[in-house]
Amino acid sequence: MVKKLCIFIFLFFVNLNSEKITPENTVFAFDLHGVVLNINYLEATKTILCNLKNYQALKFLLNPIIMYKFFKLVKNCYVIEKVIDDFGLQHPAISNIKDSIINIINCQKINSEMVETIKLLRHLGYKIYILSNIGSKTLSEFVKKNPDFLSLFDGHFIPSQENGFAHKPHPEFYKLFREKFDLEGVKIVFVDDILENVKAAEKEKFDSILFINNEQCIAILGNLLPNLIRY
Repeated sequence: MVKKLCIFIFLFFVNLNSEKITPENTVFAFDLHGVVLNINYLEATKTILCNLKNYQALKFLLNPIIMYKFFKLVKNCYVIEKVIDDFGLQHPAISNIKDSIINIINCQKINSEMVETIKLLRHLGYKIYILSNIGSKTLSEFVKKNPDFLSLFDGHFIPSQENGFAHKPHPEFYKLFREKFDLEGVKIVFVDDILENVKAAEKEKFDSILFINNEQCIAILGNLLPNLIRY
C-alpha cells in the first residue's frame, strides 16, 4: 500500500511539471550508488574480513576516535577519495589503506533493471549521463572490473581536482555539469536516491526523480515516455 501511494504521488508530481519531451530537448542524468549500482553485501563482507589481516586497516577500524573524525569528514564532504586525502594529512597511515577503502566501496553490483531502462532510453535517442559523487579512482577501479560500463553513457561528471572537487548537493556541481556538456536550455531529468541532492538539483532547474525502487522509477519514466513501455 505504501509503495503504491509513493508511486501515485510521484506520478502526480511528474504530470504537473512535465511537458512533451523529445531527444532534441531532453537528456537524462543518473546517480550511480543506490540507483544504477547496489551494494553487494556478500562481497563487501568478504573484502572487509580480508582487510582485517592488514594491520594498518585493523588499527584504523578499531580506533573509535579516528573513525568518528573520519565519518564526520565523510558527512561534510560526500567524496570519499577527497576525505581520505584530507584525513591523510592528519593521519598519514590512512594513505596506506586508501586502496583497501576503495575496494570496499567498489563492492557493488549492477542494477540490471535500471541498466536495461538506460539502454532503452538510448535506443529511443536520448543522451544519458552519469552525475555522481563517485571519486575518479573509485570509478576507474570499478570500470576495470566492468569494462563495458561507461559505454552505457554519453558522458560522466564527477568530483575531480579539475572542478575543485565540486559535488552534490552544492549548486556549483549542477551548474558545472550543465556547462561541461553545453546543456543550457535543455531539460535535464535527474535521478538520485538522496532527497537533498534532488532538491538541490530542482533549485538549478533540473527535473528530478527521487529514486525509491526500480518499480517506482521505471513507472515515472514510463509516464514521461509512453514509448518506453512498448519495448
